[in-house]
Amino acid sequence: MREPRRRWTVSPTIYWTLRRTSPLILLVAMAASGWLIVRAILVWGVSDPAYVYDVDIPIAAAVVASCALAVVALQLSPPSALARPGVPLTSRRAVIEGFGSEWRIWFLVSTPLCGLLGAFAPFLIPTALGLAPGVEANLWLGLPLATVLTIGSIAAIWAVARSTLHGVELTASHLIARGYFLSRRFARAEIVDVRIARVSRWAATLFTLARMPSATRALEIILGDGSRHVLNAATSSRRRMEYGVETIRSWLGSDARDPI
Repeated sequence: MREPRRRWTVSPTIYWTLRRTSPLILLVAMAASGWLIVRAILVWGVSDPAYVYDVDIPIAAAVVASCALAVVALQLSPPSALARPGVPLTSRRAVIEGFGSEWRIWFLVSTPLCGLLGAFAPFLIPTALGLAPGVEANLWLGLPLATVLTIGSIAAIWAVARSTLHGVELTASHLIARGYFLSRRFARAEIVDVRIARVSRWAATLFTLARMPSATRALEIILGDGSRHVLNAATSSRRRMEYGVETIRSWLGSDARDPI
């Protein structure tokens, strides 16, 4: 897979700063968009003179627009930030391009929804416990349902916040797989080979729930002790994963072979 030519890029300093802070940027975007939606509904959807247009609405809109521009800039990665086969790393770390990019837009589009979840989720369990004024406790049905919805909301917000990090980074000494929930590090000296493998049933179920039904395969690394680790952060089209395999093998320094 040949690397596409880029007409517009940002400086490496801006790119890595945005990448490191991208979860915080998306959390701010969620909060601002959630506030904007709620205020818009109250001002223009409810006939109540208590809810009026105020300066907070354009401020929230400006914050959302600023976060959107930051996310767009993050997609304009400079060549030095990308790991390529046969090209030595020219910076402290580099990203293997393409992993998760075909689904990233759906995660970003869901940012306003996560903002609404963040606005209402903190009140679900207190309401079920009867702590809200005028609401009776509902422990048998309401509390379990509120708990599930709260946990699901937190998981969705966390996954969307990390969606711009999703992928694989290479440093001089480690491979870092940044998934939607966790990051995993593997020492370069311990990696023997990399190949394409099927994801686990649990991961496949989560990908399906996240509207990623085609994410059935990912990269698998093999360590010197024979253990194998499927990198759920390294899932994409077959072509992009083959490019990832080629890039990692080049980074390892040779075309490694399966030790088993």
